[in-house]
Amino acid sequence: MGIDAVQQAIVDHLKPAFPKALVDHFPDKFEDYDKLPTNRGAAVLVAYKGSQFGEPRGLGAVVQEQRPQFEVTVVSHKLRGEAGVLALLDAVRVRLTGHRPQGADPMRPLDEQYVPNPPGTWVYVTTWATSFPHVETVPEDDEAGYTDGTFINDTQQEAWTVDLATGDVTDSPYPEEEP
Repeated sequence: MGIDAVQQAIVDHLKPAFPKALVDHFPDKFEDYDKLPTNRGAAVLVAYKGSQFGEPRGLGAVVQEQRPQFEVTVVSHKLRGEAGVLALLDAVRVRLTGHRPQGADPMRPLDEQYVPNPPGTWVYVTTWATSFPHVETVPEDDEAGYTDGTFINDTQQEAWTVDLATGDVTDSPYPEEEP
């Protein structure tokens, strides 16, 4: 599982909950994102913030827990009401808490902050975390002969089976979830 795939899974999971808002990846230049689309009064934007990594496991290859964080930025012209930023924040929390992108631990909120903006635009940023195995790709002709291994994460004590030739998670404790 890569960062792009997890971020896309988050965007795809949020979209059905916000049919009247723009739900997308955070734009390359937020300063150029000075107004919301005229047909939508709000936006929910997802960005990768960074990762921390657990200690490597002794499998002969580098296998460790990756704990990425994602920021979900909620923008609205209204503070309260159905399309207000506060209602949107509540809906993001309900939608993402416990969501499991394929091959990853359940999403959990870490923090939420107001971002000052010009009058008439409300912006809040929520930070979310998940975790999944980060695995060294071992060439098929590797002399050690490793083909797969079991990875147990640091936080949930759950196991994944990992194909060390490709780095793919071949068996996850979580079933595949529909977006």
